[in-house]
Amino acid sequence: METKPLIAPECEHIGSWMEQAAAPVAANGQRFLTRVVSSELIPVLCGLVLLAAAVLKADQILVGPRTGSLPWTAIGQVGLELYLGLALLGGLHPNKTRWAAVALFCCFFVVSVFYVAWGARSCGCFGSVEIAPLLVMLLDIAALAGLWCWRPSRPAAVGWLSYLPGVVLLVSLSTVAILANESVAQPFPQLRAKQTRIDLGKVGAGTRQSLGFLLKNPHNRHVTITRIDVSCHCLTPTLPQWVIGPSQEFLADLQLDLTKEARFHGSLLIEVKAFTDENELAFSGTVEVQVTEG
Repeated sequence: METKPLIAPECEHIGSWMEQAAAPVAANGQRFLTRVVSSELIPVLCGLVLLAAAVLKADQILVGPRTGSLPWTAIGQVGLELYLGLALLGGLHPNKTRWAAVALFCCFFVVSVFYVAWGARSCGCFGSVEIAPLLVMLLDIAALAGLWCWRPSRPAAVGWLSYLPGVVLLVSLSTVAILANESVAQPFPQLRAKQTRIDLGKVGAGTRQSLGFLLKNPHNRHVTITRIDVSCHCLTPTLPQWVIGPSQEFLADLQLDLTKEARFHGSLLIEVKAFTDENELAFSGTVEVQVTEG
């Protein structure tokens, strides 16, 4: 009894043709994967992400709300991201930089997972730019996958190029620290004054005289003065409130009126204090005057 083959010859030919057709596709896919893994696209993209995060954090340090001290932790994070970003872009010690970037993105991933679980609107990874922690977590995963697969192929930077990230880092951090310190010196809502003491010298009894403090708002938001306290009722502000915009100067006009007590003569030391609508002290100064007869 003759037995029939389980697979028809036509099917064998089709299977063989499919194997031959799939072989080049698989080979091309393997070559593409090899190129991607060994290409410089991965470190460039990861480096740009780190530089963007560093720049946005630095912007937040410079223009964001201040406390009474420099945010050294944030400045250190800016420096680390800036250095690694430049190192990835410039090819500085590719193997060591790769593993350092993997460790950094692992830390970012843990932080983003925490913020996702917490339900926060933003993790602050890109400064004041609000990005959903879930998107940041997916970005961290993509960066980790790319860095894990990446195999550096170009030689490490040599000569003066190897010092470029460090030089840029030093200059950038010094600039951020200096500018931030300038603003931190005046915690919100305190105003800067060109002078906090005004000496009017000799003023005749029973007269009026105008004076003013030149104030500057060093912050990135408005400062509204709603109450001005003076130690002598003879000195009054000309405006009921002062509204000073971000980085603006304002002449706080005051009026010295000695007509109510025309017989008084002698020395006056008047204290002036300005408070915001939240009862926070924004400015304090003194006015000295020597009232003379006639």
